[in-house]
Amino acid sequence: MSGSRTFVGTMEVLGGVAVLLGLAVAPLGAFGAAGLSLLIVLGLSVRIRTRDPPRLMVPAAVLACLNAVLVVLFLNS
Repeated sequence: MSGSRTFVGTMEVLGGVAVLLGLAVAPLGAFGAAGLSLLIVLGLSVRIRTRDPPRLMVPAAVLACLNAVLVVLFLNS
């Protein structure tokens, strides 16, 4: 998994920038928030496979939900 660290980090930064730009262009914000949600869900699946304790998964799950809410809000604006 260490080989994908640069790719994942780049995608996270691009997703954050897209969400910020979404304040001006809503579809771009929805796309960025959806991408971040996907990255977080994939990260959670890795944590589940490595049998991490649930207390370590809660912050990521909350952020995934917040990004999903952002997708809906951007699409409705």
